[in-house]
Amino acid sequence: SQISNLKSQKRRICFVTGTRSEFGLMERTLRVVESHERLQLQLIATGMHLDRRHGRTITQIRHTGWNIDATIPWKPALTNLTPLAEQTGKATASLARAYDRLKSDIVLVVGD
Repeated sequence: SQISNLKSQKRRICFVTGTRSEFGLMERTLRVVESHERLQLQLIATGMHLDRRHGRTITQIRHTGWNIDATIPWKPALTNLTPLAEQTGKATASLARAYDRLKSDIVLVVGD
């Protein structure tokens, strides 16, 4: 039945990370999600993780055993507000496509 199928399916929890510090703050939570039998962890890396000037920390994440399900370029605007808005719009559209492709049920982000 549909109800038993829904109960047996894993919920896909997608964490979007853009900085090494926020990833470090969430790592314990991500391990719990990853180890839960009814949850499937998905990771999307963006922002500073993809930037060579900030150490391209996506490499460190992968080397510690994490699987990255998608990467979303989000280039910083150097001076003008219009390019910043354009880059944010492009990144947001790319995130929406990634959520659709991954069939994410829940998306986690860190904010302050």
